[in-house]
Amino acid sequence: MRLPSFLAASRIISLVAMAAALLTAPGCEEKIYDLELRPSGDKIERRLTLSRHNLPDHSPKSLSGENDGPEIRRLAAAYKVDPPKLPQRKAVFSGTFRDALPQDIGGAGRYVHWESPLGRVRIYVERFRGNDDMYSSLEKRRKAVDQIVDLLVGWFESELRGQPEWPTLRIFLDQQFRNDLQNFSLFVWSTNVRDIFESTDALAEVAIRAAQYCVERNYVTYEETPTLRREFEDAQERDNPTALLKRIRQLIVVRAGATETRWKQSLEFLSDTGRLQVSWHRYFWQSPYFKKTVADIGLERRQVLRSRASGEDATSPGSTSDAAEPKPIFSAQFVDAKEAAFLGNLFWSAFAFNSHFLSDVSRVQANLEAPRKPFWTNGKWNDKQRRVEWSPLIAELPKPDGEKSPFSFEWPALCFAVWDEPSDAEQKRIFGRIGLTGHHLLDYCLWYGGLSGLEKKEWEAFLPTIRDNQPASRLKAFLFSGEPRDRKNYQSVASDIATTLTDVYYPKK
Repeated sequence: MRLPSFLAASRIISLVAMAAALLTAPGCEEKIYDLELRPSGDKIERRLTLSRHNLPDHSPKSLSGENDGPEIRRLAAAYKVDPPKLPQRKAVFSGTFRDALPQDIGGAGRYVHWESPLGRVRIYVERFRGNDDMYSSLEKRRKAVDQIVDLLVGWFESELRGQPEWPTLRIFLDQQFRNDLQNFSLFVWSTNVRDIFESTDALAEVAIRAAQYCVERNYVTYEETPTLRREFEDAQERDNPTALLKRIRQLIVVRAGATETRWKQSLEFLSDTGRLQVSWHRYFWQSPYFKKTVADIGLERRQVLRSRASGEDATSPGSTSDAAEPKPIFSAQFVDAKEAAFLGNLFWSAFAFNSHFLSDVSRVQANLEAPRKPFWTNGKWNDKQRRVEWSPLIAELPKPDGEKSPFSFEWPALCFAVWDEPSDAEQKRIFGRIGLTGHHLLDYCLWYGGLSGLEKKEWEAFLPTIRDNQPASRLKAFLFSGEPRDRKNYQSVASDIATTLTDVYYPKK
């Protein structure tokens, strides 16, 4: 058995830096969802083409009934058509939708518009798969990090509580180290963001930010990096943690404000793998965390301890379980495996990172035709084709049996575009020019949509009359019939939109 799993967590940041290169490793496949969107009035035409490609050369690969049959049938149901026969290179589906978009790829989307006599604003927005409950995700990580630190503090306290400097070390572990490990977890979590994961430079920045954080807090220096790497490699790959354990002992002594000579005997439990394991098991098997975890999976601590002491299996002839009420007794190997699984899951919860590169990937290649360049979008505007383009990686679909891979990528991909369609004739009649566009038209449409039927009539009768007669002052003084006339410090319903329209009547140079 190697060092406790918490030592392995320190290598995660190096994996982050490797992610971009490994993404295109030979043997992986990429599933492409080619999505074409064409607005047509209040509806939007949608054409979806599904295909597979080998990586990294992007050579096409046929869809098969074994791998793609369930998804093809699901897509066909979303478009209310018969599923195409497989195998074939591509599967194409199309339909026209209003408001809610089909949950074909996975996720949720809307095609929305807000109207006014001066024009309209249309919005396309779609989330592709993933989990956008970031609070729960981050809270799970926070609790996992806290549990790791609690275990570490409890373990060290079981060995060092007799030292006069232990309270100082405990404060460091419980406060600064806990805070630093929480921040480190967030550094790793940030690699789930699509824009970071798909940029080698952005991934490198995450790694360097984490390194700089550790350097500034005196955990390590940049000059020590080659030596530290060798120490981790020796510990993890060659079962030789001698140098790494020495570094840990030195760090403990410095943080405790003690001397290594006087603490030498107290830190003997960190002198080699055998002593470390004995110390760790002595504490961990008595810890509240282990007791609760064992209880959660239906094991009784006395049975586990008895099996570990005897080395007997539940089915062995020498089993000491009660004959009247037989209970399972698990072998030491079984318990060791469970302990490794407990700790592995705990560390993965705390330090899970974007691991697309560990499996096949899926990508949406979407393009949206638009009559005008959107004033808000997270896509790229292709002026020649008059369309917005996206190409995000997306999370994988759950397996048919509901099993969730520990390497799942949960960051939701989001595509959106917001564009204006001003009413040219009406704006020229009201303003003498086309002056209400972009987010100002959006603001106007939202304001106008919130008016009552009577207020709309009063506004539409008022607005055309002010163009040539002090529009700014009249806009400022306007009140609907249902508003009070003499209330002090009263903000009229039209006060905010009056400022926007004043800028249209008197454009700023």
